[in-house]
Amino acid sequence: PVILFFWTTWCPHCRKELERIDTMSRQFKQEGIKVLPVDIGESPVKVMNFLKSRNLNLPVLLDVSSTVARDYNIRGVPTYIFISKTGAIISEEHTLPSDYKELLQ
Repeated sequence: PVILFFWTTWCPHCRKELERIDTMSRQFKQEGIKVLPVDIGESPVKVMNFLKSRNLNLPVLLDVSSTVARDYNIRGVPTYIFISKTGAIISEEHTLPSDYKELLQ
């Protein structure tokens, strides 16, 4: 299963969620869940400087042209897209729900 997390550096709620993901990264790995943060529409330099300033060590995908966000019909940030083992989109949320493991079963 995969969780795509769409975010931007200027979004205060995104920052909180990104820090939460960073804190939970070991837990996600143990649960067999791949979490992919996707920054929307910002330059690589801006994103890398942001990550360094917050001491975040997450691998981040860059959607510089916002193409991926458009493909997933992202209307606002933060947005989580939950994808099953079979590749089906299960849910779209704006915060990480406490029952995220059940969503991905």
